[in-house]
Amino acid sequence: MQPKISVIMPVYNTARVYLKPALKSVLEQEAELFELIVVDDGSKNQETLDALAETEKYDNVSVYHIENGGVSNARNFGIDKANGEYIVFVDADDGL
Repeated sequence: MQPKISVIMPVYNTARVYLKPALKSVLEQEAELFELIVVDDGSKNQETLDALAETEKYDNVSVYHIENGGVSNARNFGIDKANGEYIVFVDADDGL
């Protein structure tokens, strides 16, 4: 089914102490039919993000790695990948 909501999260060198709670806050919310698009903007968080993408538990998560181009570029990249009727942005440090 097509997701109703596309959540786009740009990530650039976010400390794990922020990144994991931010990811958890999106993945554990109650809305149905959503996708999480994580855009790694040339950061050092690749291992954490790749582990998330490979988890079978979350088939609604896509992780993309792009060259660093800034947060607006990462958001625009996410918009291009979005399939939802609505788009929302979440920053990688919003989980705390």
